[in-house]
Amino acid sequence: MDGRGYKQRRRRNSGDRRGILPYVARVVRPASAGGRVLLLEHCRSDNPLLAAYQDVTAGPVAALGKGCVWNQEVEAMAVRAGLQVVVSERAAAGTVELLVAVKQP
Repeated sequence: MDGRGYKQRRRRNSGDRRGILPYVARVVRPASAGGRVLLLEHCRSDNPLLAAYQDVTAGPVAALGKGCVWNQEVEAMAVRAGLQVVVSERAAAGTVELLVAVKQP
């Protein structure tokens, strides 16, 4: 891995989540060449009660969890970054999301 990848990981862990996905969408190979992005992230639950709890506690959780944001809309973030989601699976009461995405044509 080159230094640029290390800096991008540091950016993700430092709280600049918006910067990493556009970078990934830009550098990933096209789907026709086998390129894909795998994301496993905390996300906002589809259970309204649990989602409300996540919203109320998101600030303290981010402060204690080194920037972890557990009420984010991961799929929407990927699409805004220029990725096309081909698989989306949720677990842990809808609070963890696995996405498989490819570069939009």
